[in-house]
Amino acid sequence: MLSGWLRYADSHEQQYESRIGEDGVLGVYWAQIGAGLRGLLNGELDRLDGGTLDSVLVGTLEQQNLDPDQL
Repeated sequence: MLSGWLRYADSHEQQYESRIGEDGVLGVYWAQIGAGLRGLLNGELDRLDGGTLDSVLVGTLEQQNLDPDQL
């Protein structure tokens, strides 16, 4: 899920030459998915490192000029 979310942002930037966080329609839904992924880190992660995943999610949202704590 994380990989697809990240690739979606990259694809948007390549196609529209602007960040997805600047898109008034798609950016909102994309950010909500990121917030949802962060929420899922509260569940069982088996061998995944929740701290590392959270860092990737937060960093990506911040790169899009979105505040992860406001989603």
